[in-house]
Amino acid sequence: MAYSKNFKSKQEESPMIPPVDFELDDLDILEESNITQGYGFGGKGEFSKPQIIMIAILDVRAKRSLEMREGYITSKYDKFGNLQRVDVPDARKVYISSVNALRCLLSPECEDDKIYLEEEIEFETRKEELFEKYCYREYKFAEKTIDTFGNKGKLYFIPKDARKSMPLPGSTINLVSFDNSKLVGVKGGWDQQSQMYVSEMVYLYDEIFSALNRLVARLGYFKKRAKFG
Repeated sequence: MAYSKNFKSKQEESPMIPPVDFELDDLDILEESNITQGYGFGGKGEFSKPQIIMIAILDVRAKRSLEMREGYITSKYDKFGNLQRVDVPDARKVYISSVNALRCLLSPECEDDKIYLEEEIEFETRKEELFEKYCYREYKFAEKTIDTFGNKGKLYFIPKDARKSMPLPGSTINLVSFDNSKLVGVKGGWDQQSQMYVSEMVYLYDEIFSALNRLVARLGYFKKRAKFG
C-alpha cells in the first residue's frame, strides 16, 4: 500500500488502519476522521459518519473487484520446511459480509429512509427464495407394502415441514438410495447446490450494495471532500 504523504503515528494517538485492498491518496482524511486504533474515537473533534461510511464503501468495492472465487484448502512449506495447511477464504462470502457490515453502519439511516426500506423488503424476499431453491431438506420415512404378501418396507420422503439447512462444502449429508430403500451418507453431496446458492447471492448483494450507495447519495455523504488514488 502506497501513500503520497509520510505519516508518523503517535504513541498517544495511533492512526486508524484503512482496509488493505485499496490505496488512499491522502491520509488527512484518516486524521480528520477522528478514529484511533483500539479506541474508536480520537480527541481532535467530532465523529465524522460520512468519512467512516466512505472507508467502508471503499472496502466493499475492493472486495468486489476481486475474482469471486470459492474458498479452498491448500498447503505450503514454512521457512523451517514444515508443511502447513492454508485455508483460503471464499471471496464471495467475504464480499457478502462486507456489504452486511456497511448495512450495519447505516442502520439508523436505513430505518429513516422509506425508499431503502421498501427495497430491503424485496431483498429479504429474494434471499428467502434463493435459500428455498438450494437448501437441503432432511428425509423422513414411513412404512409401505412392498410386495403382494403384505410385507412392509421403508419409504423415504421429504415432508413439507422438513428441517432445512445449507450444508457447508464437504459436509456429509443423507441422500436416498436409487431404490428408495435406505439413506446413504454422501460427503460433499450438497456442494454443488451450496456453491450455486452463494454465487447467486453475490449478484443479489450487488443490488443491495447499489441500494446502499443510493441511500448514501440521498444523505449527501458523497459531498464530503476527500482525496483518493
